[in-house]
Amino acid sequence: MLKVQKLEDMIIFVNKSEELQKLLPYKRDVKGEFNIIPLKSKELEKEALDFLNAQQYIPDLLPVEDFILTKPYLPSQGHYGIDLAGKSGEPIYASAAGVIEQIELNDDIFGKSILIDHLNGYKTFYGHNSEILVQKKFFVEKGEIIAELGNTGKSSAPHLHFEILFKGENINPESIIRR
Repeated sequence: MLKVQKLEDMIIFVNKSEELQKLLPYKRDVKGEFNIIPLKSKELEKEALDFLNAQQYIPDLLPVEDFILTKPYLPSQGHYGIDLAGKSGEPIYASAAGVIEQIELNDDIFGKSILIDHLNGYKTFYGHNSEILVQKKFFVEKGEIIAELGNTGKSSAPHLHFEILFKGENINPESIIRR
């Protein structure tokens, strides 16, 4: 994790020799110029790759493409996810990379469902699927097809019930999903 405490701590430019220059906060040399410490581009490249890799485990990908939001996140009414209506059989995508923690094939409420552990405190839940296309303990990539949209369990029409949990607490999926 790259932490920036002050604006002056930020990496601000790359010169022609491809070394990064970092300004030291409020330290100027005799000419009034900021002193600099060169950082090798490989160091920044590694930090950038680490950051991008970590992003693969953040559940911010919308799990269906064509949908109508039929029910929002309403924890006061006991609805801890969002309902996304669509055509039966449409693909459902993993919102982030992770390990399939649980698969239910005949849950009374959610029918065929999947729980993915994203290995960073986040978990995502996908309910009412018509088909499950993964197995327990499988690793899935962000955007990988994991199921088909369905109407199983206690459901009145084909839709995906989608939940995001962080450290065991439900959060509003709309607060994290990119559209």
